[in-house]
Amino acid sequence: MRNFREATRVFWTGWGEIFEYFSAVKDHAWEVLWGAGMIGLPFTLFTLVWQPSWWRASGFVLAAVIFLAGYQLWRDYHLRLERKIELVQISGREWQVPSGEPHAYQVATAYQIEGINRSEAITIDGVSVQLNAVFPEINGWDFLPIPLHLRNDNPSKPEDQKRFFSLDPGEMRNIDFVSALEGDNVFSVVHVVHGVNYRIPYVGNNRLQVRITAKDTPASFIWFSVWRDPKGKLQCERET
Repeated sequence: MRNFREATRVFWTGWGEIFEYFSAVKDHAWEVLWGAGMIGLPFTLFTLVWQPSWWRASGFVLAAVIFLAGYQLWRDYHLRLERKIELVQISGREWQVPSGEPHAYQVATAYQIEGINRSEAITIDGVSVQLNAVFPEINGWDFLPIPLHLRNDNPSKPEDQKRFFSLDPGEMRNIDFVSALEGDNVFSVVHVVHGVNYRIPYVGNNRLQVRITAKDTPASFIWFSVWRDPKGKLQCERET
């Protein structure tokens, strides 16, 4: 009896989903039918060349509308589920170095990159945000690309810092990028490779390229400009 009820539930659930699908296709079909030129132009050519009967012409229009409506419906869901990591913004913060630490009482500035998984239902694994290139080229920076630091990832051993992470649907993570002391001649890239150079001298307008990669996801490359303002404070913005 239980199996019968379960089979009945599955049967009606399936029919309900099919009804929802055709209802959605119907809504898209009206959009397609009244869309400028999508059906009208092919239908005009069809009737001019072959001069079909009324029944054949109606069948052509119906088939075209159903096909295009179904495609549009599939495309909408495909775009919603597509794996995509998007850079939301780059944000900065300032603080005063506490007493007892090197450079105590100096003002420091840091910038972080905020990235988000735009997919509505798919977790993206193997995400890596790396410094990929430096322009102009700097001596001692021939080891690129190098992973940047995931915000709040502070294990007891620096070498245990994460180089890859996952992003759930709609999840946003912050990646530490660059930092500097006010008035200093260099700025720091906040990466996770212990013992490797992280300081870059200002050269007027430095340009840094960040690469974002993940499993089954196309890589993206983004350029940033880094410079000092007249007060000697670090500035960083995404290039358009």
